[in-house]
Amino acid sequence: MWNYFHIKTDTDHTIRYAIGVKEDELNLDKINRFIVFFNGRTQWIELNSKILDDLDLSEDTAILTMDHRGQGDSGGKRASIDSYSTFVKDSKFLIDKIIGEKPYMIMSHSMGGLITLYGCINKVFTPKSLILVSPLIRLPKYRIVHHIVRLLYPLRHLGVSRLLSNILNSVSLKYETNTLTHSYKYFNEVKHSPYPVPAPDLDWLHASMKASSFILDTRNLTQLLNIPLCMIVAEKEQVVDKKTFRFWFDKLEGLKNQYRIQIRSSHQPITDNPSQSFDFPKIVDQFFTIGGAYHEILTEEDHYRNQAIKIINNWFTITEFNNSTTTKPDPLDKVG
Repeated sequence: MWNYFHIKTDTDHTIRYAIGVKEDELNLDKINRFIVFFNGRTQWIELNSKILDDLDLSEDTAILTMDHRGQGDSGGKRASIDSYSTFVKDSKFLIDKIIGEKPYMIMSHSMGGLITLYGCINKVFTPKSLILVSPLIRLPKYRIVHHIVRLLYPLRHLGVSRLLSNILNSVSLKYETNTLTHSYKYFNEVKHSPYPVPAPDLDWLHASMKASSFILDTRNLTQLLNIPLCMIVAEKEQVVDKKTFRFWFDKLEGLKNQYRIQIRSSHQPITDNPSQSFDFPKIVDQFFTIGGAYHEILTEEDHYRNQAIKIINNWFTITEFNNSTTTKPDPLDKVG
């Protein structure tokens, strides 16, 4: 059952959030762990509500999700953000209020993935593990977008940002040519959203580019070394930069392997921060490609979506995060 709420942040900003549990009534005293779900740009809580039924959760596990600032029924300027630090602060406020000291993992999609990584690298989020589904690591056609944004961003207060957004909004979204999902049902839900969000403005594009550069910096990836990671991507990805998925994942895995060898050989810490533990988990990071799927894997046709759900439920088993899963992980041979 989903339970919906609104909360005021410490900056007097309204955030709409929801808590999903398997029980008919919500009792936070009975919840021992959380899955924090960050959705993508333009999305709202109800769009992914079916995931509560599909995930193999124990009765003492809850899902915490939210409408990001400027989306759904949360406050804020639509399709705009000054910095991903703002997204992270909103999310951290909610995590502190609802979860407190209880353990949690983060599952995120698209823009939610960039928020997740930005927050983890900055040591704001402290999840037990991560599941990234079609994460926004880099914008599509990023070289062209970077050049355009760099030229136009200084002129954003002169109406250029609104003009660019209006041009992008004029492009008609049709099912036959969409690259979001094969599901006609979900496509129509997005097209006729109860919380319509326009095309992103220059502030959002600029903030996304800065956050992307930050998480791609090898020096920053060391903050992710002791967080187990599962990445699920779409073979027919066109909404975010597809090539960056494997590039970023392999870069992180290379660092993890490098530091494992260093620790084993020298028995020395790899950081000057004595409070930071690098006791590497035994869990091996995983990377999956869903063959034939579009960007919105979690709202795809069942043939594609069910593969992702299977991977996610297996991840719960592998990481021993969820007590309801006590059997061995299912074989995933048929998943790319």
